[in-house]
Amino acid sequence: MDEELKIKHGKISAEKLYGISPASEDLFFSFESQYTPYQQLVIGTLPRIDLVTQSRSIGQVLQSIELKLTAIPDNSTCHLSEENYGCEIVIRPDTIVYLACSIAKYFKDKRKQLIQLFDSKFGKINDWSDGATVWPYIPEMISTIDKIVLSVVEKQEPILLQPIWKTIGKSVGFPKIRPEELRVNNSKVC
Repeated sequence: MDEELKIKHGKISAEKLYGISPASEDLFFSFESQYTPYQQLVIGTLPRIDLVTQSRSIGQVLQSIELKLTAIPDNSTCHLSEENYGCEIVIRPDTIVYLACSIAKYFKDKRKQLIQLFDSKFGKINDWSDGATVWPYIPEMISTIDKIVLSVVEKQEPILLQPIWKTIGKSVGFPKIRPEELRVNNSKVC
């Protein structure tokens, strides 16, 4: 995200994504694992994330990555032309835990800085489980989240890998592929 909270498209290296060179013999992929550096930030059990990269030699965890396979087009845009295709993305509650932990990790020793970003009106909420009580504060909550994100925007790290599965319109199933169209060496199906 940029300083205006807009998505900024760009590229990062696989090394930055994994925390180590993808060609390294020291790289280990641990699927459906906990990213243990966040355990100290939660009460109870930390949920599992899709992928945790680790260093084999020292057993150190490097990165946590959520995988979000996304199919396009979605049901509401399948009748449109390709440039207008849209998609749905489902964010699991576990992903939200990891996003919150990444922010909490940054502010762990900077609580005064974090408190300054909160609106003082939240102190008036007596029952956080009562939707009618909390609802009027939603705009201030969104504004507070925006302020928190903006305060750490330069500290962003990759958390989500989104491979795209593209179909033609509302087609279902696998496309017919001739054997000569398969390129196994590049691990790519054309």
